[in-house]
Amino acid sequence: MGNRGVYSPLEMSIAALHTFEERLGATQSHLTSNHLHSGDGDKATYADLALFLQLFELLEDDNYPTALTALQLPNLARFFSQLGKDKRVADFLQYKRPPRNGPHDGTSYPFKPGKTAAVAAGHDEL
Repeated sequence: MGNRGVYSPLEMSIAALHTFEERLGATQSHLTSNHLHSGDGDKATYADLALFLQLFELLEDDNYPTALTALQLPNLARFFSQLGKDKRVADFLQYKRPPRNGPHDGTSYPFKPGKTAAVAAGHDEL
């Protein structure tokens, strides 16, 4: 996909995922680091956390839970798995992550259960 033309939101999203896939392949770990993830989150940046949270929502059961496999994005899959095992990330998801919301219904964004609710309920699955 080139830089010129009109693309659907899906095509633009896939192109963005491939950009992150390439960057993670170059750094072998995080978006802005050449160091391997140490397991304690010390190398994670805000950019890493922002990407993790976007992937977290994408991989919800009612979104596209097989996206990283289906789109052949092994670096993103490894990144998501590694960062998801970090205790501080798990704590954030359990205590600080706002609830997931559904589409705007004209008056508000209704609560929509998902992985965040499962983590808050004490389930270990990401």
